[in-house]
Amino acid sequence: MVKNKFLKYSFFLVILSSISKILALFIKIVEARSLNFDIISLISLLFPTFNILVTISLFGTPLATQILTSKCKFKEEDTLFTNIVLSVFISFILSVIVLIISKPYIYFVLKEKSLLKTFLSLIFILPFSSISANIRGYLNGKSKYLVTSISSILEYIIKLFITFFLFKHLNNLDKNISVLIVFLLNVVYETSSILFMCLFIDKKKGLFNKKIIKCEKEITLSFTLKELVNSFMLFIEPILITNLYSKEVLKKYLYMINYNTPLLLAPTFIVQSLSSLLITSISKAKDNRCIKKITSKLIIFITLFSFIYLIILSKNDVKITYLIFKVKGPSYIKEFPFTFLLLYTECIFTIIFDAIGKTKINLFLSLISCFIRSFSLITLSLLNIGIKAYIYSLNINIIITFIIEIYFLKRSLFSQKVHNNMLK
Repeated sequence: MVKNKFLKYSFFLVILSSISKILALFIKIVEARSLNFDIISLISLLFPTFNILVTISLFGTPLATQILTSKCKFKEEDTLFTNIVLSVFISFILSVIVLIISKPYIYFVLKEKSLLKTFLSLIFILPFSSISANIRGYLNGKSKYLVTSISSILEYIIKLFITFFLFKHLNNLDKNISVLIVFLLNVVYETSSILFMCLFIDKKKGLFNKKIIKCEKEITLSFTLKELVNSFMLFIEPILITNLYSKEVLKKYLYMINYNTPLLLAPTFIVQSLSSLLITSISKAKDNRCIKKITSKLIIFITLFSFIYLIILSKNDVKITYLIFKVKGPSYIKEFPFTFLLLYTECIFTIIFDAIGKTKINLFLSLISCFIRSFSLITLSLLNIGIKAYIYSLNINIIITFIIEIYFLKRSLFSQKVHNNMLK
């Protein structure tokens, strides 16, 4: 029964996720063609900061909401209400911090005075992101995956409509006003999702429960720290390459991450589309055997699918890159296939650790990964091997992280204590 439900939901989620990915691709294409380079540059400059603020404001509460709701440990409405209050409160504290540090951060860190108003506007977006993400986690915990998937598609359709009809007119405005509008439109997108998902929430009044916060503190703290470590790596990697390598290597690196890496990461969308289903299914699993049954078949499927995909991609990498991105240039895809097979499996392992309450393992793995990539980039820069240094550092990181994950996975799933910890 569980197996049939899993397969049924998996089929629909993969299809709906594919639709979302296609819509997201169209949005990127329309956005790139509608906005001029100056506006896109300013958006790109501030976007990593926006991501970090959202990560901190959420504080891992959507994941905690999903896991606690699926386990029915507390009243569902109390879990949702408590986590919304917590994340909105954190958003308020962040807003105060943003107001205090806004000028020093914009003037001395980003060094772009024109972004001050846009940076301050981010405080209006955070509460909407918090509410939307927690409602999504609540619905996923109740196995209403189709609702959350449709809400994502609806959000993308609204975004595509606005991008297509509005963005081309933003070039006529002052670039700072245009960037401000682009960011504030996130309020519209999040609100549309909130209104749609609220139609499927039980109309029961929730109460704030401190016990819920105590119960989920390990999940929320570890998950948030892990996401911050990953975000930090996105900051530090280009800085290291800019300072340690030549401009030619930097150009090749930018080309690789913009045109080669997206193609290599394409199979991960299947895992991402099933992440909510996996977390809920594993959280509800009666014992470790169920967890192993659920995940082992998915790993086999992902590996076979990815293997065929990577063979096709490796043989036609230049043609596929030009067909999708309309650019001609060198391809480094052939340097990665074997290690990226491991990376796809690592995505599943990450979800398993989150679902069984071992978020500290994911935090530890993120720290190890960040250290390996940074250390190898610094060390390999001494060999003067150009872009190969980045390729080797990425491969080394994937292999070592995979080995460590296998070790922790065996300890977790083959230990009878795991399921008991999940129930506590």
